[in-house]
Amino acid sequence: MTELAEYIELALRGETMEVDWSRPPWAAAKPALNWLGMAPKVTDLCATTYLSESEAKLLCDQMILRFIDESGNLAWSSHMLDTALKSTVASVGGPPEPFVRSTWDLFYSRKLESLEYEFSRALGRALLSRRGEDAGWDLRWILGSASASQACLRYWMLAIKPSLWTSEVEQETLRILADYPFQF
Repeated sequence: MTELAEYIELALRGETMEVDWSRPPWAAAKPALNWLGMAPKVTDLCATTYLSESEAKLLCDQMILRFIDESGNLAWSSHMLDTALKSTVASVGGPPEPFVRSTWDLFYSRKLESLEYEFSRALGRALLSRRGEDAGWDLRWILGSASASQACLRYWMLAIKPSLWTSEVEQETLRILADYPFQF
């Protein structure tokens, strides 16, 4: 992972590092790095190796930052969100849960406002309509304590794994969100 972190750091500074895109972790990271504009074009999204959990987290943390504009607000399009999710799926070989986790971590310190609500809803809908059938979702980590923005994200994410949406989780989530004007 050190090489991948170094690669990203160099790329963010506009510098390059020679890598063999046919070898791990580069072959697996290439779709996500390409989405970030840090790797050559990907011709085939069918990888034979996949990122480790820590490598996926590192890349998805960088990916979610691309959804923040210069003024610190969330900004996205459905195409941008869809391609980020597809790139994550190709890099991890399963559902884009690392991307959701990076969003969750970002939302810990973000105030719940209309853009956080809309992003959560857009992400939830994109995942449910395009990726909800993916096997391998865990999402149990989303059940713990949550900020208001995280509770909003949880509300939209648990449709992917409805078995986790217990009456206790629903009550706690809606209790946190009760003071907000958004439609849940």
